[in-house]
Amino acid sequence: MKLTFNASKSANSFRGMLWAYKYLKDYPKLLRYISIPIIINLFIFPSLSWGTYILSSQISKELLSKLPHLSYLEINIFQFTSLIATILLVIEIFISLSMIINGPIYRALKNTILKDKGLVIKSRGGFIQFILNIMKELRFETQKLTIYFSIFLLSSILNIFPIIGSKIFVVINIIVFIILNGLTIFGPCFYQQKSNFKNNSEKILKSPLTIWPHIFVSGVMNSIPLLNIITLPLSTLGGILIYIEYIYEDN
Repeated sequence: MKLTFNASKSANSFRGMLWAYKYLKDYPKLLRYISIPIIINLFIFPSLSWGTYILSSQISKELLSKLPHLSYLEINIFQFTSLIATILLVIEIFISLSMIINGPIYRALKNTILKDKGLVIKSRGGFIQFILNIMKELRFETQKLTIYFSIFLLSSILNIFPIIGSKIFVVINIIVFIILNGLTIFGPCFYQQKSNFKNNSEKILKSPLTIWPHIFVSGVMNSIPLLNIITLPLSTLGGILIYIEYIYEDN
């Protein structure tokens, strides 16, 4: 597909979450598809954060106790890297768990919007299809996490270079973090197709440039702890609206 640019569509994409908010005001019956994931997220995020904090604290103490000869600078670098890793780990796992658990709700949301717009729903129902969709959700998020943590581990080598290496490490991972968190909201649009995270991402990135602003904005908003409890369902709705508007007929 040839890349095209449309200023009006690009503006809609950049305002994806605002578009979703206005859509909810026009169609209040869809609020349950957003409110339920928010309630679920309110349970997931605190539980995951507390458990990860306890675990990471214990691991850090044990590692530092076995490395008593570290200098003050090396200890600070280690603690800084551990803190960044813990925060990114919590956010990334939270987003994946949220998308997996709320996946059936987002698929129902997508199908409801398609039906309201008089478009053909390209998926089948039934218990077997439901199980297959759950498996695809797990594969989709697992592949995303594998990509992220592979980059995270490889880039962590940069921390052997004091100061500058740590800064480059943080910048690389924040960029990758934002992009992956922006791409993942389109998952519910593709779960019912024979594809994986890599193929789905290529479909999005090869789509008109109008898709990319929403990926960036959503990636940033969904990477902010606590705020992402609300923005994740809202940005997913925005992604569904953009998908239906600009991509659906091409699949």
